Amino acid sequence: MSTAVQAPSTASVGAWAPLSSPVFRALWIAGVISNIGSAMHGVAAAWVVTSLSSSASIVSLLAAASAFPVFVLALPSGALADVFDRRHLLLVAQGLMLIVAGVLGFLDLTDRLSVVSLVLLSAALSAGAALNMPSPIRALLPPW
Repeated sequence: MSTAVQAPSTASVGAWAPLSSPVFRALWIAGVISNIGSAMHGVAAAWVVTSLSSSASIVSLLAAASAFPVFVLALPSGALADVFDRRHLLLVAQGLMLIVAGVLGFLDLTDRLSVVSLVLLSAALSAGAALNMPSPIRALLPPW
């Protein structure tokens, strides 16, 4: 008796196969758009801070303020994602980031943006991103 294992057909397996799932496709598209927005924020924040101050220390402070919350909150946000409902944690993180981005945009449009507010708001955006990291994929998975 032969116990040969058949390989799955190449029609269902491939690099693009996950995109056939509507939920995964929507999450993937949202993730790509979010990453583009994050990259735009990073470039724009560095550009604005160099126009507000010519100090290299301030530019490096912005980079550190953007990286530090992710470093500090990576493990606690994973624990929070395990303890609380991931969908609610995702909504809270996204809501925080929306409010901070709105305040940042308002301050820039009204010419009230300072180096201190830019650094603090960039750190708050990074904190929201750190809270957001463990939630998206696991929030959509079935609870088994």
